[in-house]
Amino acid sequence: MICRKQPLNSPEWDPPAPSTVYIKIKNIPYETFKTRLNEGLVTTELDQIRYRLERRIYCCGICSKHVNGYCVITNRKVKPEWICKAFMPKEEFIYLDARPDSEESPDFRYLSEIRLWKNHPEDEIPGENCQERAESLYEEGVVLYRQGRLRLALEAFDTTLSENPRHFPALFHKGNTLLKLKRYEEALETFERASLINQNHPGLWTNKGFVSLKLERFRQAFEAFEKSIFLNPVQKNAWKGKDAVLARMRQCEEELREFEKALEKNPEDAGIWFEKGKLHLKLGELEKSGEAF
Repeated sequence: MICRKQPLNSPEWDPPAPSTVYIKIKNIPYETFKTRLNEGLVTTELDQIRYRLERRIYCCGICSKHVNGYCVITNRKVKPEWICKAFMPKEEFIYLDARPDSEESPDFRYLSEIRLWKNHPEDEIPGENCQERAESLYEEGVVLYRQGRLRLALEAFDTTLSENPRHFPALFHKGNTLLKLKRYEEALETFERASLINQNHPGLWTNKGFVSLKLERFRQAFEAFEKSIFLNPVQKNAWKGKDAVLARMRQCEEELREFEKALEKNPEDAGIWFEKGKLHLKLGELEKSGEAF
């Protein structure tokens, strides 16, 4: 893309700042970017963007405004190795993972092209054992998770666990990914598997509490938050979760009292008994729930 006049045969390299590219990719206001930067939440991604710009991996050839050799902004023919301030990578190039093997021959690939070691053994790196492969895939999964590419992250964590079923960090992040995908039953089952490996991880119990809260299993959620707070009393999220579940439990108890009054007037109302059973189930009172049903 051409932003100023230059000799026709002279490539133009006028790259945007890494922060500009980040803001465009995330589609966020500058103030939000500043806040994230101050909290240290974007450092790794900025470093990756800076690296791609410095190595000229990001260029007109992979810009979303580069179509059939032309820049749609200037409506002029451009060379793929040029770049200008308006650069915005195509979606499939946003999360390019640059990993140079040498200065002379940089190698790069997409994070979306995760190597599924069990299905493609020909891609294995000589000398790399299962544990190293699992760790490499786990790290890729974490990057994808932070980028919001949840389905690809889930694939990475699943492949990691196929190599090492007791990889606690992969189980933990898989549970978090399933939680964000609103696949709550699977997330809860994953957190339970993780807790069999490490019962002393506060974040695990906090997230297990939030999953149980989403599933309206309030007694289970309360116990998970309590466990998390016991392990780390200064967790704000665990305290907020506990407050939220206590409020829901109080609401259930109030509704139960109303149902009790209604049943005094009409003890044969099956609909009320059914709703009463559901409330007892949410409170973890299985015997009372069974009686009501």
